[in-house]
Parts: sequence; C-alpha cells; structure tokens
Amino acid sequence: MKKDDHVSEERIEQSLEQLPQVKDKRPKEDIYQNIVQRSRTSKQKPAGKWVMPAFSAAAALILLLVLIPNMMTLNNQSGSSTENSSPPEESAETNIQEESSESSDAPRASDSSSDHNTGREEGPADSNEQPQQPEVEKEPAVNTGESNLTYDQYTGALTEAQIEGAQTVATIAVPDPEAELVVPVTFTASADNKAALMEEKNEAWNPGRVGLAASSFENVDWIDGGDNSLLEADFSDAETPAGSTQSEMIVKSLDETLRYTEENQVLLTDDGRAGVDLGNYGIVENYRQKENNRGYYIYTSETNDQFLVSQQAAGMANSHENGELFTLKETLEQMKSVPENSPVGPSIPEEASIESAGGESGTAEVVFSEESSIGEAANLRWMIESILFTAADFGYEQVRFQGITPENSGGYPVEEPVAIPEAPNFIE
Repeated sequence: MKKDDHVSEERIEQSLEQLPQVKDKRPKEDIYQNIVQRSRTSKQKPAGKWVMPAFSAAAALILLLVLIPNMMTLNNQSGSSTENSSPPEESAETNIQEESSESSDAPRASDSSSDHNTGREEGPADSNEQPQQPEVEKEPAVNTGESNLTYDQYTGALTEAQIEGAQTVATIAVPDPEAELVVPVTFTASADNKAALMEEKNEAWNPGRVGLAASSFENVDWIDGGDNSLLEADFSDAETPAGSTQSEMIVKSLDETLRYTEENQVLLTDDGRAGVDLGNYGIVENYRQKENNRGYYIYTSETNDQFLVSQQAAGMANSHENGELFTLKETLEQMKSVPENSPVGPSIPEEASIESAGGESGTAEVVFSEESSIGEAANLRWMIESILFTAADFGYEQVRFQGITPENSGGYPVEEPVAIPEAPNFIE
C-alpha cells in the first residue's frame, strides 16, 4: 500500500511539471494595492452581517418588556378566577337559586328547596379557559318530572272519618307573629257544645309551639245560642283594640271562625250588652261572615309548620280589576303564584296544568292535562285539600279529580268523587 502511494505522488509531480508556466505581468505596486484593497473589503463584510441580528435583538427585548407585565396580569386574573370558582358546589347552588327566583312566581315559598339540583362539575384546570355554567340551569322545570314545590310539615285537614263517636269539632283562628294573617286550627274533643270547646282552646292551647301568636279571643266568652239564637261572643273581659292592626286581626278571626261552623254571623256583646268597640270598625253588634272567599294558600310558620289559610285571611286578590269575582278555574290558577313579599306560598305547583274546573249538582270536576309534570310519587295532600276547600267556596260538596294518581292524593280516594273535609289544619 505504501509503494502505491509513493508512485502516485511521483505521477502528480510529473503532471505539475508539464503544466505551462503562469506569470503575472502586473507591476508589484499594483499587486500590492490589490491585496490591500481586498484585505480591507474582507474586514468590513463581517461587520455588515451583524446589523440585522442586532436590530432583531433590540426589537425582541422591547417586545418582552411589553408582554411580561401583561402575562403577569393575566396569570393573576386567572388565579383569581380559579379562587372565585371554588367551591363549585356553592357557585352552582347560588346560580340555581337565582334562576329559581326568576323563573317562578314564588317558590320558592315555598320555601322548600330539597328538590332543586345543586350539583355542578369542577371547572377546567387551565387558567386560560373560562369556567363553564352548569347545564342544569338550562333545563326547564316542567321537563324534570317532579314538582319543585313541597311542604314537608303540612298540617292536614280533619276529615269525617277521623271524627270519633260523639266528639265535638271546633275551629279557632290565631294570628301569625307579624299580625299579617290569621290561621284556622281545628280540634276535636268531648265537650258540651262547639262554643265551649272554642272558648277552652282559645284560652288553654299554646299557639307558640307551632310558631303562631296568641289568639285575639283569649279572654272572650263564647256562648252557644242554641237553635233559636245566634252564637255569642262576649268581650267583657277582653281589652279594647289598641289600634287598626288589632282590630283587623279580630275581624279576620271572626271570619275564619264562622267559616267552619253552621253559623254565618255572631252576636258581639260587652258584659251582656250588644255592641263591641272594634276600633276602626266602630261599634259592631252583629258580625256577618264575608262569603266571597276565593281560594286557599300555604302559610309556613317560624317553626316550619305549614297551614292552609284562606284568600281573605292572607289578603290575596279574589277578583278582577273591574270587581268581577274569579271563576273556579281562575281561582285555581291564582293559587299557583303569590306576590314577591307575600306571607303565604302557592298551594298548587306551577307544573300542574289545569285543563278545566267546574260542574253542576254539587260536584265539581277538576281536570289536569297530560302536560302536567308534578311527579308520580309526590305527596300533594296540601294541593288536594286546597282545591277541595276552594270548591266549597263555590258551593260544591265534593270534587271529582282527573289526571291525579293515588300516589299524589295524600290518601284521598281520587278514583271517585272526594267529599269536602270538615275543617283545615287539624291539631291532634
């Protein structure tokens, strides 16, 4: 291998010797100047190459100075957004409660939120993504198949089947602590007559245990007039009403007391003499019950006990602006909602679609349409009883229901006409 390399080198040398001679005929000064000029040019070219990179570096530095504060602000906002979205369950619950108050007239009154869905998924971990709103807010309540209106501590009415033997039934009326309405409560006991039981319960029963105030008739003597005279209320030991509020509570209590008796008026006496000073109402001798009540609503007390109260006792509307009283169907529609600051709640769920209501010969027929969405297992005894007592306002003795299942009826046999109960809010 080494011998071949040596031979190759010799051949190269011989080839080079055979090449023609090359001579530069330029003077030495020209050659020198040419070399110097090329040397200067070669030194200047590298400096020219760094002009653009230097400009780019300066621009990049300025861009960083602008972007870095913005990036820090964005990170702070993203971190704040992440903190505000925790815990997600609380945020979802707040959103759902706000939507519930906008989509319904009351219920809320109701006041019971156990059927609301407060669940919500966690927000994305990426700080650049906005937290997503829970999809449940977009679903209308009518599609859930359940009623959002519930009253878990509702005080049921007294039915004829619950009266034992010769027991006496009496209903008294007591105000709420804010003196905004009166609540009728019903008792059964062995007593000489209805008046005696009314007097006993007005004095001895403690309304505070169910969140109600003392009776306006606490010191009033009730006298049974028998078959030939009126029921009498003697105010000799009672205080004269101190103001318009107290007078209003007495008048409303008289209405609610008479509503569930065989009487439609009462004789008011003071130490045996006819006539009692009722403040703004003046001296009243015979008080006649107002007979234009339209509907019933639900009152929830401070102890979360729920009672049925009449439209008149709650101060709700019973007629159109022109004074024409509501029909039965119009009244039932009114019972689905209440004003914002009302002391009572609806007695019929908004999801219950009533197709028709009315009838003849003492039997009302209330038909719920197929579009109703109140849940198959919901106990709606409070709704059934509110409709029954409302039908009684229109002179009906019983109600035939259509579109209500036995599971919804609260124990009432809705497959056949249902009789009007004896009185609401039975206290055992």
